[in-house]
Amino acid sequence: MSATLDGMNKKSAKKAAVADRYLKLVYGGGGPLPTRRPSETPPAGGRTSVSVPKPAGGKKKSVADKTGPLRSQQKDYYLRQIGARRAKKIAVLVSVLSIFGVVIIFAASAVTSAIGGRSPFSLALRQVLWVFCGGVGYLLASKMSLQKVRDLSKPLLAISAALLFLVLLPGISKHSGGASRWIGVGPFDIQPSELAKLAFAVFVADLIDRRKHSKNYVKDLVFPVGAMAAILGIMIMRQPDLGTTIIILGIGLMEMGVSHLPKKIFITTLSVAIAVVTVLSLIEPYRFKRLLSFVNPFAHASGSGYQLAQSMLALGQGHITGAGLASSPMAWGLLPNAQTDFIFSVVGNDMGILGTLAILAAFSVLFILGIKTALSAKDIFSSYLAIGLMVLICGQAFLNIAGVIGIMPETGIPLPFFSSGGSSLIVVLTACGLLTNIARHPLGVTRPKRSRFGENGTKYAYFAQQKRVSRRTEITAYRRQNENVSYADSSAGRGEGRNAVSGYPGPNVRRGGNRSGVYEYGEPIDLRKRYL
Repeated sequence: MSATLDGMNKKSAKKAAVADRYLKLVYGGGGPLPTRRPSETPPAGGRTSVSVPKPAGGKKKSVADKTGPLRSQQKDYYLRQIGARRAKKIAVLVSVLSIFGVVIIFAASAVTSAIGGRSPFSLALRQVLWVFCGGVGYLLASKMSLQKVRDLSKPLLAISAALLFLVLLPGISKHSGGASRWIGVGPFDIQPSELAKLAFAVFVADLIDRRKHSKNYVKDLVFPVGAMAAILGIMIMRQPDLGTTIIILGIGLMEMGVSHLPKKIFITTLSVAIAVVTVLSLIEPYRFKRLLSFVNPFAHASGSGYQLAQSMLALGQGHITGAGLASSPMAWGLLPNAQTDFIFSVVGNDMGILGTLAILAAFSVLFILGIKTALSAKDIFSSYLAIGLMVLICGQAFLNIAGVIGIMPETGIPLPFFSSGGSSLIVVLTACGLLTNIARHPLGVTRPKRSRFGENGTKYAYFAQQKRVSRRTEITAYRRQNENVSYADSSAGRGEGRNAVSGYPGPNVRRGGNRSGVYEYGEPIDLRKRYL
């Protein structure tokens, strides 16, 4: 009796030692354990006295360190806290950029509006209206469930394609500057190509997540993305608008580039996209002239290079601090499209190099926050969507600024938050709302409506798995039937199946009931005709 008690005491002591080592590993070795429970909220400031020691020598973490419930709770808590702080930073940065954009719009358009007989504040007040509408889109996108956003990927893309088709119809689209990119709705104009960029980013993120286990990369991933980009690109190029086509191609390439796509296939796809853009740039005479003026703008300053030459002069005249808001000669109409495509030159002229560096820093911070949001998102769809949104916002800003300062050909892409225009600003603010939503919910999970690919890359994986289970059950039933086992007693949940010859229990039947629920309501099915 005493030996039994000693054994039990040793086992209890061993369990207590293991538990003590586990708690010390989670809460930190040495010293008394903290009295706070894991479910309690950490003190203000986001810091606690809990410290998890790193494994010595860079070795692998123990099982308790990986799967401990306290460790998991703390990790999830801090991920949510970091995501909430990141979402606030994005919201503040977007607000500052939007307000600063209204001020720059006033500086770029006040003089020309007054010369044209309008109020100097006309375009600025109109931009305030677009900021308000975009703010509503930002709030809706930041509060909407990401699952609903994913479910709307295909309907949103279909609506965008339908609107792009309507632009091509005569009598519906509105022409301006030799292009027909807008649909008139009362006093406002809608540019469907801006909505198409956002819809395409959501569509590609959903497609990559649904087909992440596919092994046929070209057929199941590259071809659908390329086909949809081609459909949208053809309708956009009919407007024409090469810049938006480049952004759509960039969204698809970037999201596929960070996915499971092999390097060889991605490089081939990238080469094809570059070749297509090159051909589109050279096939039209005016684009070819713009390319020549990009090489030497001052040699074509009286013709196709006039706009770029004036842009460089405006940037150079700003010096360090600038000439002041609406004080430069460029505000008198010497720089064409100063309030739209070349508004970055106005910033450089009015605020100098300090203003331009501030804008570059703001977009760089937004890009870093977006990349961190994509990396911290647990959901694959949300992560890919954040990458696509970064291309839509920061990639668009890069192309605009590169064209304005003369390191790339000018493509006519507006500068986000600054260029005058309602459709672009509303879409950009909505994209920022989605990015804020992803940052605020790093542990959120979305599911596709229907996925044709399972973990083994098989199409219709769910139905294939059910078919395999059914076939396995039928084969097992046939084997039992072929062994001459009677299930008359076991089907009722009592007795034991017995071999018809020997009378002993069958090899696949346990005492006291049936092993499988297949024969719970009757005799086995005769499957000899199917499998013999």
